[in-house]
Amino acid sequence: MPGAKKRSKRCCVAFADGFAPPDRDEILKAPGAFPHFLANISGAAAPEHLNVPGFYASRGLAELRPPQDEHDWLANVPEEGQDFAAYVRAVTMRSGRMRPKSGAGRSGGIMLVPIIEEGKEWPAYGPDLEELRRYTYAFYGGAMPVAVSAPARVRFEGADIKANKAVWKPPRGAGTGERWLKARRSSKAQLRRRALHIDPLLTCLCDLRDLGPQPEKRPFCVVGVTMEDIYSAPSDLFVAGMAAGLSHVAVFSLLRYHPHIRMSPEHWWRYGFAGAPSDYSYFEEHHAVDIVPVAEEEAKENEVIDLTGEASPDAASEPEANPKTKAKAKAKGAGLVLRERPLRASLSARSMSEALRRASKLLCHEIAHLFIVDHCIYKSCIMNGTGHLVEDFESPSFLCGVDLRKLQFRLGFDVRRRYEDLAEIWASWGGKKEAAWCRRRAREAADVITAAAPAQEDDNEGEAEFDAAAAGSGSGSGSGSGSGSGSVSGSVPVSGSGSGSGSGSGPASPQRRPAAAAAASQKR
Repeated sequence: MPGAKKRSKRCCVAFADGFAPPDRDEILKAPGAFPHFLANISGAAAPEHLNVPGFYASRGLAELRPPQDEHDWLANVPEEGQDFAAYVRAVTMRSGRMRPKSGAGRSGGIMLVPIIEEGKEWPAYGPDLEELRRYTYAFYGGAMPVAVSAPARVRFEGADIKANKAVWKPPRGAGTGERWLKARRSSKAQLRRRALHIDPLLTCLCDLRDLGPQPEKRPFCVVGVTMEDIYSAPSDLFVAGMAAGLSHVAVFSLLRYHPHIRMSPEHWWRYGFAGAPSDYSYFEEHHAVDIVPVAEEEAKENEVIDLTGEASPDAASEPEANPKTKAKAKAKGAGLVLRERPLRASLSARSMSEALRRASKLLCHEIAHLFIVDHCIYKSCIMNGTGHLVEDFESPSFLCGVDLRKLQFRLGFDVRRRYEDLAEIWASWGGKKEAAWCRRRAREAADVITAAAPAQEDDNEGEAEFDAAAAGSGSGSGSGSGSGSGSVSGSVPVSGSGSGSGSGSGPASPQRRPAAAAAASQKR
């Protein structure tokens, strides 16, 4: 069992040796000097909002929380922190130019590349790709285009494909050839699971980023997203993802972030899907766990999902199983019954909203690393490092003022409009607390702009400080549609919106077996 326990069983533990949390004076100085002289930095955005202190006060976010478990990030990693001044030094040179590694010369935007098994479509139980595109566009202030490309395909079966291999087929029109991928597979007795090695995937994504005759119009970054399992070392249970900062590519598996998944802490292939969502994804190995196949008639139900929530059953109840499943479970005796894949009947609007919350947070955190934004130690922030899934799911979805100013420096967006757009998306997902938080920040930004008195917060819109653990499951219903205009440049067919430029670095680390590293991070 990983050391990361449910929050109710956790208590404060010591910070890692060599780490000291910033004091109040360091926190106040972290957003940098006002005004900041940027006129001689070529390639940086220098909007009027950058030099307004009121936008970067980190209102509504809790203080940095001490580690609650021995496997939490700050219990193991002595983070140095990165204030605004350190960020500017990291992305600029003495000559006043942006460093080449920042990627500032590329204006093609963010390209999301779905990676799907050949002959299949994006799984209906996975987070909606258009909603992820829409959220990423709003999170980065609408300052650069974000698009979903035609999917890349992976062929797992064939006479010439060995058990430890798979074949990468690039998106239609990409102009690059097929490549061998490395894979691992389990036996029939081990549910015939499979996982792709992360390194060849990153190489294939680098090929896509370098497409096109004009380098300045190529994508700022190419990000692969998949519902296939991925890994790096043989001992990994799984890897959530990895970002190759200097190459400005990343790949993420959203499989283990599904709210219905339950997994073994010891065997990578041993996982299944329960009938109800949970914020705790592991099961005890000594408990009776039966993972049953999805019957053909049940599999057909997965092809289409109604996200309106109108006909969704209570998410807390187990969906009706077919007679064979019931008989097998009864024969096994009392215990946890999981399925190979989620059933349509179990996927309520609440489940799909939570899947979007988790996936969008992972995606935006890691893309920020590609802008060379390091982990945050100043507030409870989306850029906090996390050491395991429990800590990850409880972290907030929002930027503190320090990290907001870093992205403002690079992208030059409208702060108030950004909060308004995020509030609209959270409301459409059913995230009432998140939407209320964003609306309060938008009102405060409007007051700063007009030099009016601070806005009075409504008593019925939640606490002053956003509690990510309390907001956790993101209950509610609803869905939204894309907005904006424009496209990501390149040779791959895309759909998306926006305009702008950017830069980057940073990997996301694997979840390892407890014996090796208990619960290593999903994010770095």
